[in-house]
Amino acid sequence: MIYWFRRSLVVFALLSLIIGMLLVCRGVHLFRTYTSNADTVTGALYLLSTLTQSLAAIIGIAIAVLFITIQTSSRPNFTRAVRELHSGKIIGAFLLLFLTVLSGDVLSLAFLATIVSRQAFWILDLNVLFSLFVTILLAPMVLLQIENINPLYLAIRLCSRVTPRRIRVYQLATIGPDPAQVGRFQCSLNMWGQQHGLVDPLGGIHEIIMTAVTNRDRLLLSGVNRILLRCIA
Repeated sequence: MIYWFRRSLVVFALLSLIIGMLLVCRGVHLFRTYTSNADTVTGALYLLSTLTQSLAAIIGIAIAVLFITIQTSSRPNFTRAVRELHSGKIIGAFLLLFLTVLSGDVLSLAFLATIVSRQAFWILDLNVLFSLFVTILLAPMVLLQIENINPLYLAIRLCSRVTPRRIRVYQLATIGPDPAQVGRFQCSLNMWGQQHGLVDPLGGIHEIIMTAVTNRDRLLLSGVNRILLRCIA
């Protein structure tokens, strides 16, 4: 349920951004100007200052949540699992997007006099749209990190990364013709240690399974096995 709710929030944020940009292109402005030019400058200054301060506070909260969840989920027996999850590009892309939007708000604040003199208020509209966009994206990012605390959700994310290509690259299995029956193939699992320079696609899942076995957690063990079989079947 958390997975689909997180995806729904991302889709909602993207649709809102696209609809907002289409409205701005059609001349619908989110920032309303005043009769007096001084009042317009004051309103734009207040708006950009609020957006900049809010995004700066939000990015601080996001980084704090990131470090807290990493520290909470970084158990000694989940080393490879946590390393594989946080080596992805999702968190880096999110933080880069946040910093880009924040930099855009700061630049608009710096060139506010030029924006007002040329009446380029569409720039302020884009500042509002992208600021709301990254603010909505904060919720899926936080949910994504909270999922790492639960071993079952952690296994679901790890199993989604197990693909036939990664199995072939790591040479986990050998597929060849069956000498006993013509026209059929047999699959055998290769048994060896960690290969340097390559990432074991089943390494993180193996850590969760061994933790369930050590703790005698039958519910976690059956859940992880069911998820893994569903992904590779």
